[in-house]
Formats: sequence, structure tokens, C-alpha cells
Amino acid sequence: MRFFVQTILQCADRLCGACSMRRWRVGAICLRLAMAAALFISTDSEVALAASPQINASGLTIFRDVRNYPGSDLGAKLAGCIADLPATGGDCDARGITTYLALSSDLIISKPYTTIYLPQSEIQMGTHSIIVTIATHGVSLLATAMHGRSTKQGQTRLRYTGAGCAVQVGDSTDNTVGFRAENLFIDLTPASTAAQGLCLTRTLDTSIQRPTIIGLQSEANKQVLIKLDGSGNYTGGLIQEPYLNDGNVQILFTGASGTPQGANAVTVLHARCAGIGGYSIAVKVDNGDGNTFLGGDFENFGTAIFLGPRAVNNSFYGVRVENNKQDFVADSGSRHNMAQTPGALKYIDNGAQNSILLGHYASTGSLKFRTAGTSQCADGILKLNGAALGDTVALGTPPPPPNGFFFGFVSAPNVVTVRYCSLHPNSVAQGMFRVEVTKH
Repeated sequence: MRFFVQTILQCADRLCGACSMRRWRVGAICLRLAMAAALFISTDSEVALAASPQINASGLTIFRDVRNYPGSDLGAKLAGCIADLPATGGDCDARGITTYLALSSDLIISKPYTTIYLPQSEIQMGTHSIIVTIATHGVSLLATAMHGRSTKQGQTRLRYTGAGCAVQVGDSTDNTVGFRAENLFIDLTPASTAAQGLCLTRTLDTSIQRPTIIGLQSEANKQVLIKLDGSGNYTGGLIQEPYLNDGNVQILFTGASGTPQGANAVTVLHARCAGIGGYSIAVKVDNGDGNTFLGGDFENFGTAIFLGPRAVNNSFYGVRVENNKQDFVADSGSRHNMAQTPGALKYIDNGAQNSILLGHYASTGSLKFRTAGTSQCADGILKLNGAALGDTVALGTPPPPPNGFFFGFVSAPNVVTVRYCSLHPNSVAQGMFRVEVTKH
């Protein structure tokens, strides 16, 4: 295969060197040959993981095969590859490694714009961590995992047994910008009850795609699966389709106590969170401003969503909650937060100016009213599925007669009563009416 690719490249080189590009037909042949070579290079594993590193136009090595570096385990080989990269970073590809898949020490990534391709196997981390150092920008950890699946075959799985954080990015003393992770599977089931999965501190413009993190099922554990700490400035970015199981707190938004330095402007798309009941929490916002959750499923928690005293301007749209003791708890000090779901929500709101919207339903119909000689009010009824006693009712009405007015209320489940009152007896009013019910 290598000989075939080289032959194509040599043929393209001779054609393009011998002919002027004004002869567009030959130019098209050159382009097609080069594209064919690129296709074979990208699809054939023997060529993609070539024994010799690739060199860019400036003579700097930007891609290296981790198999070429000495070491008794994966961690040592990766460390050697990272050390060998230029100061501007590059790629370390460990997908070809199939043996000695372990870390014998912490894996330190301290060169910016470094991309690590992890093997498609279980990696025994022991008590060691993967650490992206302070202000090391543009680092990427790329793994292969069946999102949300526990099977080990054909996927990267980081098995951590320590009491610290399995993957630690940044520190509170400076910004770390542009960290990216894809398909990380972190297993905390053999770890300490105080272990943490993915920890981002003062990390800006982060992109975490399809992480799977599983924790202990014991109610006594204090594990945090994802920790977003804004101490020193803030932590923000995107978390897409996290799949989180068990542990104590699954996503923690925190920061420097008594300051606005928190996890701010984080967007979480379609989280899938399953807890262990008891005191477990899916989302805990101790210190966070302007975070947004879109969609997702939160089930079997003591509290699905908890907003602490410095939770401000956070929004939860279209989230699904099921089998939780409490779905939504806003503590004293929380303010200007919004939760909007299509179904019932068990909630406690001790904060200020938080908005809980559980549904908005409407119905229209024709009604006619006539007040009697001895009564100044008359009632009409419209059916509205989902309406419940105590819901807020808004009316759209025709213009009332002089000295008359309308108002509405839920008089029974699924029934809205529209009442017309007039200062004059024997008053008549009729027309099309619209009733809207907002659930809180």
C-alpha cells in the first residue's frame, strides 16, 4: 500500500512539473491524483500511523506516532511524545498502542495547541491524573467512546482509582483558553468517595463534547463528576450531550466564595443525568451567572437542580424531570433564574425574582352572557385541558359593554370560568373569547 501511494504521488509530481497549469485538463488530472493519494493516506492505518513523523512546510514536526517513543507504559510514551513536540505544539497519536495501557505518573500537558489521540481501550490511570497546566491554551483530548454506553470494547475508557481529579485543566492563577475534549469516558467506580472526574478551573472558551462519566452508587459518596470552577476570573464554554451516572453531584458550578468569580456563560446541551436518589444532585449552581441548559433528562435525584446563594440569571429550558424528591430548589440569595418545562415540577423557591413556568395552555370559544335583574354577574365556561386550580388565567375578550368587565379563573380541573359583571342589570355581552393558562 505504501508503494502504491508513493507511485501516485510521483506520477502527480511528474505530470504537474512537466505541464503548464494553463492546460487545465492536465491540471485536473494532477488534482485528482493528489486527492486519491490523500484518501489512501487518511484511510489506511499503516500509512496514517507511519513509523516516521510527518513534517510541515517549515520543517517542524507536527504529528508524531506515540509508538515510536520509549517507555514501559502509555503514560511514559505520551510524556516522551509531548516533550518532543515543538514549543508551538502538535499531535501525539496513541491510537496504535494496544499494550501497557496505564499511567505510572501524572500525565502533564504543558505545551499549547497539543492534541492527544487516546487509544481505543481501557486505560488504567491508577491514582494518577491527566493535567493541563495553567495557561496552556488550545489543548485537545480526543477519545473514542460509545456515548453513554458501559461496554469497554472499541472505546477509550479512563479508569481512575484516586482521591483527586482524573482530568484537571487550568488553575485559578491565570486563564486557560480553548480546551477541547471529545468522547471522554471517565470511570470513577473504583475511585475514592471524594474523587472528581473532569475539573475545569478558570478555563475559558471550553468545548466538551459527549463526555460519559460514571461514579459510585453509594449515597455516602461525595464524588463530583464535572466541576466548573471560576475562581480568579470565570469558567465558561459549551458542554454537549453529557451522559452522567451516579456520584453525588454530577455538574458543579462554583468559584471564589463571596465573589462573582464563578462558572459563567456555560451552555449545556441535552444532558442525560441519572442519580442514586438520597442526597444526590444533578446540577448544583453554587456560584454561576448566565448559564443555560437546553433540553435534557434528570431523573432519580434527591434534588435535580439546586441553585445556591450566588446563582444568578441561569436558565433551564425544556428539561425533563422524573422520580426526583425535588426537581428544582432555589436557595435564599438566588435571583433572576428561570425554569421552563412542559410538565409538572416539584420545586421550592426561596430566592428572589426567579421565574418558574411549567406550561402555557390556551383555548377559544364563543360565550354569551346576560345578567339578571337581581344579579350583576353571569358566568360562562370554556374547557382547557391541563388547567388546574390556582393557575394564572389571562383573557382575550371582545369589548365589554359600558360599565361592564370580564375576568377568569380555573374553577375545576380542565375548566376555566369566564365571569362577566356589569353595573347595570339585564346587561348582555357576547363574542369569541380566548383563555390562556400559565402554570407556576
